Amino acid sequence: MKEPRKSTVGELFSGDVEYFVPRYQRTFDWKGESEVSDLIQDLIAATESKSNDNLYLGPVIFDVSEEKASTKIEIIDGQQRITTLLILLMAMRDFARIDLSDESVAQSLQKHISNSDALSMGTSHRLTPSPVIGRIFPLMSDYSWDGKFPAFVLEAGKRVGIKREVNRVKSIYQFCRSQIEDIAKADPLRFKNLARHLRDKTFVIKIEIEDRAEAFEVFERTNARGKGLEVADLLKNYIFSKEDDILADDLDQLWDDITQSFGGSQLKALKQFWVARAGKVNARELYRNLRVYAEKKGVNDFLQELKDFADFYQAFHSDDPDVMRSWLLSIGFPKENMLLEEFRRSVGVLKLFNITQPLPLIYSTCRSFRLAHGDKKEAKRVLTLLRSLEYFHFVNNKVGGRIGNESENAYAQFGERIYREEKLESLSEVAEWFKANMLNREEFAASFASLSYENKPDRNVIRYVFDRLANEGVKDGQSLDLLDLKSAQHGVRSSFDIEHLAAQSLIAEGQDTEIYHSIGNLIVIPKQINGILSNKSFSEKMAVLSEPHKYPNNIKHVPSYLQAFVAEFGQSDWDQSDIKARTDSLAKASYEVASTKARYA
Repeated sequence: MKEPRKSTVGELFSGDVEYFVPRYQRTFDWKGESEVSDLIQDLIAATESKSNDNLYLGPVIFDVSEEKASTKIEIIDGQQRITTLLILLMAMRDFARIDLSDESVAQSLQKHISNSDALSMGTSHRLTPSPVIGRIFPLMSDYSWDGKFPAFVLEAGKRVGIKREVNRVKSIYQFCRSQIEDIAKADPLRFKNLARHLRDKTFVIKIEIEDRAEAFEVFERTNARGKGLEVADLLKNYIFSKEDDILADDLDQLWDDITQSFGGSQLKALKQFWVARAGKVNARELYRNLRVYAEKKGVNDFLQELKDFADFYQAFHSDDPDVMRSWLLSIGFPKENMLLEEFRRSVGVLKLFNITQPLPLIYSTCRSFRLAHGDKKEAKRVLTLLRSLEYFHFVNNKVGGRIGNESENAYAQFGERIYREEKLESLSEVAEWFKANMLNREEFAASFASLSYENKPDRNVIRYVFDRLANEGVKDGQSLDLLDLKSAQHGVRSSFDIEHLAAQSLIAEGQDTEIYHSIGNLIVIPKQINGILSNKSFSEKMAVLSEPHKYPNNIKHVPSYLQAFVAEFGQSDWDQSDIKARTDSLAKASYEVASTKARYA
């Protein structure tokens, strides 16, 4: 192994060096909700600090062994950061070229994205990325890229769809652009300072492995010293330095209980602990803020607050419904099963959608509920807030494709405000904010139409759509769990299947098979019914569902939502126009529920 050395981002992406991500590595999956936002916020904080601080992004590991002697270097660890840094550089380049009409700055940034050789008259890009973004990334790397994300590219004269690739990078790129625009709108010089800081004062520790056998040992060592563990370890050292003042009988056990509740996400948990009571914080300031807060509160009160939050954090992330149920009862939530189940359902949906930004606000709300000795009426207000958050993220993020950080400031502000309340005065205002900031109906419908069974991440969204529509207006105790959260969270097969109304085997030659997988041709039905319908034609399926007693292996019960579907669409034909019309109808009904039905009565 070569001696590790500091390298600026500008140095990392310079000369004739190129990097590639091997196929065996996990796919590029950074999201704007946390990682990208943290990176940009830390960069802004470092750029605008009085001392113009350096920003350190940790170690990156490369394989430079002799058998790989080439200008193309394999990334062993760091592909998420390297890919995201290049997307940020692209966003800066495009802002300089398009918004500022500053070709010199744009060209200066482009040198770090691509390597042009005037003698060979060729251009090569700095990164051959993960294959899951292998077609869209070179387009974005090109200096002449217009900032638009195409639905397909041409390969050997054939159109190849890249919608899924676009979904992985579009929101990150747009988030970077929006952050840059916000910074520069008052003073373009701030943009140049930011770009310069990224290039010249943002560092990684470059570790080059010459012997492949060393790679994974180094990987484990460097990751064990990452930022997440560092904050927790520093906080632990501070708390244990106050051991003589601590009233707990067994401080070691108390700290172990807290960290076990946080699981492997100690940095994220500590950050959310802070956001719940004091608003936004970047990773650079987190430890200092926690220490100052602990000194102000007193270490015993601080530990109790941390333990209270850790108990909630564990309940929120647990897949065992009894853990959340027990925690709710411990804060005085009403014992009525329907109220407890609705809380669990909403939290389960947020987790299924991988939406964690609301966690501090939910904690602050529950804490204030406990302090107010909330009753059933107040519990319903809490559930209304949860539904508002759930519907907001369904519309804006899971369907609309927006990055979750658009609501980050609101979560920080509302969480801090409600944390300081004892009577939940702000709940209605918070719920109204999320309703008012939903995508409009037209944007939602346009994105809704792209939901496809072919895209695996869409399948839980599709289940969710039918679950909400089937349960609209249904009384407590009579609802259907079409989403089947427990199965979905564990990745096991649900007791409900997603059925194609027009069987794929019956799609006519030359017809658009993409529409076959669209949500307008889908319905969620009990597994037993799906097994009976099998690959029957649409008209045969409708006949079985309308008069099940006439057929062998008869269906014991047709749920009311299926009966309603047969009554509305049970015609003998089912073609592309019907599928498109139903897609529009489902979009309209889903938006109606999300935008007007959040109140838990």
